[in-house]
Amino acid sequence: DQIAVPDFAAGAMENWGLVIYRETALLYNPIINSASNQQRVAAVVAHELAHQSWGSGRVWDRNWSMPACVVGHSEYCLLIGFNYVNRHMDQFVVSDLQRALNVDGLVSSRPIVAENVNTPSDINALFDTISYSKGACIIRMINQFAGEAAFKLGLENYLKEYAYGPVNHTQLFAFWSDVRQNPTNSFATAMQSWTLQMGNPVVTLTRGGSGVVATQQRFLLDPNADKSQPPSPFGYIWTVPLWYSTQSDPSVKLTWMYPNQDTTLTGVASSDYIIGNYGGFGYYLVNYDNDNWMKIIDQLNNDYTKIEAKTRGQLIYDSFSLARAGELHYNISLSLTEFLKSDFYYVPWESGLDSLGYLDQMLGRSKVYGVYSSYLLSLVEPLYQNVTWVDGGSHLDQYQRVNAIWTACSYGHLDCITNAMTQFNQWKTTGNNNITANLRTSVYCNAVRYGGSDNWDFLWGKYQVESNSQEKAKLEYGLSCTRSPWVVRRFLDFIVANDSAVRKQDASSVFQDLCYNEYARDITWDFLRGNWDFIYGVYGTGFFSFSGIISSCTSHFSTQFELQELEAFKAENADQLGSGVSSVDQALEKTKTNIQWRADYEDIVFAWLSDRV
Repeated sequence: DQIAVPDFAAGAMENWGLVIYRETALLYNPIINSASNQQRVAAVVAHELAHQSWGSGRVWDRNWSMPACVVGHSEYCLLIGFNYVNRHMDQFVVSDLQRALNVDGLVSSRPIVAENVNTPSDINALFDTISYSKGACIIRMINQFAGEAAFKLGLENYLKEYAYGPVNHTQLFAFWSDVRQNPTNSFATAMQSWTLQMGNPVVTLTRGGSGVVATQQRFLLDPNADKSQPPSPFGYIWTVPLWYSTQSDPSVKLTWMYPNQDTTLTGVASSDYIIGNYGGFGYYLVNYDNDNWMKIIDQLNNDYTKIEAKTRGQLIYDSFSLARAGELHYNISLSLTEFLKSDFYYVPWESGLDSLGYLDQMLGRSKVYGVYSSYLLSLVEPLYQNVTWVDGGSHLDQYQRVNAIWTACSYGHLDCITNAMTQFNQWKTTGNNNITANLRTSVYCNAVRYGGSDNWDFLWGKYQVESNSQEKAKLEYGLSCTRSPWVVRRFLDFIVANDSAVRKQDASSVFQDLCYNEYARDITWDFLRGNWDFIYGVYGTGFFSFSGIISSCTSHFSTQFELQELEAFKAENADQLGSGVSSVDQALEKTKTNIQWRADYEDIVFAWLSDRV
């Protein structure tokens, strides 16, 4: 049975006999709920039902050392089920792969298999991006190189052998080892490099005398970080399944990169480009020599359809991550975005917006932001004209319409803002909300952002009487878009009031939304720091999103002053961080990297953008 309850700390809980959900994770009304609401419900239900075999069902983690064996499998299973309906596998590269790589590029990341799991807070901290997204990525990678038949057979034999008992990852790998054909050495040993050490490699493909030479090294976002720390028994070398394709032979080939062995790819014409990790199945980034990057850029600008959408998205992500780490010039990564003016498909755009989002965070209060905004508007203008405000199309078409309208309005597109304000004012005037469900978040936000406090008051009144949980979430986001400092402070007081209309389960999301608002983030961060004792006392360890609050409120930190604030916050609240301890460490690392990034790259980005607008 499935049941939705009104105030639930977790998204859902996969109990045998009765699976419990937040209302937003189970209830769906196609009249007032959006495509993203539909996907959320389908994904969570599939995830929880998969847990009937993984986690609370037929097998479970022996000692909490590897919840990725449980939640990672369930995350991957939900993708398989949802893909039959809405091509969710195309979204995987942005929803899970890139999300996991962002975290694993930090020295403060952790291996999939955790050590020293001794307290409830330790356990809560493991239900993170590494367990969910990286776990799903590694399982997806295994499925791809082992083959669907062998992958399923290994799982079936494993579930039969250990039914209704505790398990660990080595037992699962043993069953896959019995049925797989690749890699040619020990499967279990090869997989240990992915599960027992943190991080991921960057594979570099460089033309040599006898072919294309493939090398690997650990990837870290901080160019000044020590790549050997903390020590790893594997020396940060992986057994890598390398998928690649070339310009004249687009079929995808697989070869293996083994530790301490040279890998050379032959048969690649000197005039061809080569693309590694084609399809985004591998858990690694790929870099190339500059000539190969330019060949790829030329292909994308001339005919982007020759490279599949998932790979187009991954090329953008890899290039910006490499540039951020000092391993690629920003002129190349920025040039790689220009083809988006003609590519209207969702995955490359989502990857591009995510990658450019880091620049937005770093440049938001600098001299560069004017030309940056102008460039974003020039990119999105053709897409905005293509999607229109008329709802419809495939699932990903609907997602892309939201992207286009959200981006255009956010960067000041006048027609977009006018349309949003017109639809909102019609609702206020007539009392009939005819705004399409997919666009309500964008319309609400921009009406509050560009309108006065009366628009905020109107939304707050609607929020207090709204009974549909998904619609309340849209209203919450709209309320968080205000540019008025006094309205922000009043909203914060409303959130923590004893009789607050904002449920405890929703407060974390609202805090995060406010922190992503350029005009609200400083006030929100000061409020949270000043009231942390109260926040922790009210929400406690059952408040699952401490880590999300810390991550969102510090994502833009890029000055020494902000670093000192964060260090003081950690020192003052060392015993009141709950499952957010690792998030504070990651925030400190990111802030230091951001400070260095602005010193190294802000002027370079400014020069490139100035030449384009």
